[in-house]
Amino acid sequence: MLIIALQLVRLLGFSQIIATASTKHEALVKKYGATHVIDRTQPIDAQVEQIRYIAPSLDAAVNAVGVKETDAVIAKSLVSGGRFISVLDVDKGVLAENPNVSGKMIIGIPSMHPESGNKVGIHLTDALETGKLLPFPYKVYGGLESIAEALQAVKKASGYKVLIHAQE
Repeated sequence: MLIIALQLVRLLGFSQIIATASTKHEALVKKYGATHVIDRTQPIDAQVEQIRYIAPSLDAAVNAVGVKETDAVIAKSLVSGGRFISVLDVDKGVLAENPNVSGKMIIGIPSMHPESGNKVGIHLTDALETGKLLPFPYKVYGGLESIAEALQAVKKASGYKVLIHAQE
């Protein structure tokens, strides 16, 4: 989800796009649109300090990971009255600790919002066809006989998705 979110934010015209990621994925995250990458293995306060240095008036963010730790980094990085959206439920404890910040889960399932899904779908198709939106990196395994190998690959996957074409 991070790779898609980065590209969409870039396509919307934002000039500063800050992402937290493992340092081994810095080049990949920048390829997809991040202008700054903060090492996610650092303590939360260190990440927040770097984000505030880069964007001292940050008032909106996207949480493409959706876990408590990323909610906390975002909430502490936003200026008073800031808001963010998340791909999963926002941690209520994080919001309680940061009462001037609001966070909401976004629902990206087109079948739940067909009108919006259709509008977005048209633009996404165009963006993929013109190369403005790149697919995420992946490795494909084919056939039922490769399922065990693919499941082992999932355990090690980092920086790519594993796809299984069981019908092959």
